[in-house]
Amino acid sequence: NVFPLRNSPFAAGSYMVLVGPAGEDGLDLPPASWNTFGPYELKGGHKYKALIESPGGKFLRFEEDPADLLSYSDPSPGSASVYARNNCPDDIWYAICLRPTKLVGGTAAETEEGEPTLILDIDTLGAVNNEPTGSVYLDLAYKTRITKIQTYHWNYGAGTESPGSILIVDMNSQESDGGYPMTKYEAYGLEGSGGAPNAYWVVEPDLVLEPGLYAIIDSGSSTWAQNDETAGIGVTKVWGYVFSS
Repeated sequence: NVFPLRNSPFAAGSYMVLVGPAGEDGLDLPPASWNTFGPYELKGGHKYKALIESPGGKFLRFEEDPADLLSYSDPSPGSASVYARNNCPDDIWYAICLRPTKLVGGTAAETEEGEPTLILDIDTLGAVNNEPTGSVYLDLAYKTRITKIQTYHWNYGAGTESPGSILIVDMNSQESDGGYPMTKYEAYGLEGSGGAPNAYWVVEPDLVLEPGLYAIIDSGSSTWAQNDETAGIGVTKVWGYVFSS
């Protein structure tokens, strides 16, 4: 069955979608269990469906005006209706939340090539801990050239001895061994607040990605910064060019 999200319809705009296991009322969502997807652009007068595609809410498919919602009433021109469906075989409850990207700095804007755009911004101004409990996903609606990825390793002011590597994993096609294609980039380090050495790990892939879902993995998860404000997800920024369709 398809269920409407609470507080739907939503004002048209750009949103991140957060998914995680919950209690039977669908609301008891510990921040550390969130998986974050998006950003997604909700257009006024349209209907959307969020499909949970794997156990633990690790993968999400977000559809605009799918066929099974045609019979549902249309929202007002300035609003968008969002529904959810759990396609997982296991019997578990999930909570799905929408958060405007202005709270996390994301953008879904489609741009011509020019200056790189900040296309993913998982950031915080609060105190951070190490070891993220959630994964970083980049869900691209358009063909995109990734120019820079930056992760943060505050490590309680100690920074890191040397930067490691950052991987981009293509979640759209499995290989014969069951794994996913990935590209590894060695990072260079930048000094952080208070002189923390190699607190910022930076790679500059210059890699063109087709629309789809990609995971970003940091080799230094033990020092990767996170907190409740980032929903337990490692602090990450991604820049790139979004190609016009």
